[in-house]
Amino acid sequence: MSDPTPVLEARGLGKTYVDAGGALTVLHNVDITVKAGESVAVMGASGAGKSTLLHLLGGLDAASHGEVWVDGRSLTGLGERERSRMRNQSLGFIYQFHHLLDEFTARENIAMPLLIGGLAPASAGEAADAMLDRLGLAARGHHKPGQLSGGERQRVAIGRALVTRPRCILADEPTGNLDPHTAEQVFQQLVEVCSERGGGLVVVTHNPQLARLLDRRLTLADGRLADSD
Repeated sequence: MSDPTPVLEARGLGKTYVDAGGALTVLHNVDITVKAGESVAVMGASGAGKSTLLHLLGGLDAASHGEVWVDGRSLTGLGERERSRMRNQSLGFIYQFHHLLDEFTARENIAMPLLIGGLAPASAGEAADAMLDRLGLAARGHHKPGQLSGGERQRVAIGRALVTRPRCILADEPTGNLDPHTAEQVFQQLVEVCSERGGGLVVVTHNPQLARLLDRRLTLADGRLADSD
C-alpha cells in the first residue's frame, strides 16, 4: 500500500511585505497538497507571487501565516540548520537559469548535494554517473558548464536536483531560458524522472503547453490559488 502522507502540503499560507510605504499582501491563505508521484503546474501573470509561493514551500522564506509540511514534517519552528538539512534531503530546486558552478564539471555539479549531505565521494560520484546516464549526458560528465549547450546545462541542473532522491521538486520556470523544442525535451525528461522516482513535482510556468504535460494545473491570481482545469 502506498504512503498516504502528502510529500508537500501547505495550509492557510500567506505572505505580506511591510516597508515604509505600507503593507503589500502577495499571498492570501493558500492551500496546496502534492501527493507522491503527482505533478502540479502553477500558472499566473508576472508578479502574481508564483516565485514567492515556491520560496515559502521550500523553506527559503518565512510565511507571514500558515504552515508548510514536507513529507509530513512541519517547517514551522525549525532553525536554519534544520531547514537546510530538510532542503538538502527532502527537496530539490530547479530555476530558469541553471546556477551551476562554473569551475566544476557536470559530474561534480550533480554530486555536490550528496557531498554536502555527507555521502562519501565515491558513492556520490557513482550516483552522479547514474544520473548523467539517465539524462543522456554520460559523455558530457567531465565537461564544465561553459562547454555545454543550454539544454545540457539545464539537464545537469535537473540531475543535481534529483540526485538526492528528494520527496518533492520545486521548479521555477525551469525551461524558460530555452528554445521551444529544447524546452519541451528537457521538461519531458524532468516529468519522466520524477514520475519514475515517485516524488512530487511543482512547476511554475507561463507555458500552457508544458503545463498540460502535468497531472494538475493551478492558477495564482490576486494572491489566491485555484484549480484551472
